[in-house]
Amino acid sequence: MVAANRTRTTPAPREAAREPAREAGVVLGRDGQPIRRIKASSDWSYIDPSMIPEGYTYQWKMYSVLGDEQTYVGYQADLYRAGWRPVTHDRHPGVFAPLGTTGAIRMRGQQLMERPVELEQEAKAEEKYAADAQVQGSLQQFGLAPTAPGFEGPRQSNNPHVRKNSFVRQSVERVDAPAPKYDVVIE
Repeated sequence: MVAANRTRTTPAPREAAREPAREAGVVLGRDGQPIRRIKASSDWSYIDPSMIPEGYTYQWKMYSVLGDEQTYVGYQADLYRAGWRPVTHDRHPGVFAPLGTTGAIRMRGQQLMERPVELEQEAKAEEKYAADAQVQGSLQQFGLAPTAPGFEGPRQSNNPHVRKNSFVRQSVERVDAPAPKYDVVIE
């Protein structure tokens, strides 16, 4: 049997066609328009903070429930009075809908809205004030609020009214425990 002389040749390395540098997640389609791929997220409502214009805040606000928009016209008016304005597709072309889509950005019964940061901070301060007032009212209702100027802390354990209504009973009892079976050395 004659052994065949086999020689291994490696093919010449091919020059890889170099593509021009492109923005990550964007390619040009057949019509020359950019096609974007938004990174998958478990949260459809996530907005990349770099998309939000400086000095504004974005939030998704309810627009419709089960396709019924008329029921919430009053709610939309309340949002408008609170400083919220709809974000339109022309602000973020091709991100939330196909290029050329016009009007407000709406998805899954929600509408993307924006408000200036100053109004957002003002609204949060009002909400905190209202929440603190509600807590203070509850403390006063149960006799736990401070009554004297300069008194610190929500508890007045010496007040018999508080002890009676707090459902907390406090007592001190002596416990007879056996002496330890080892010597304690204090140095």
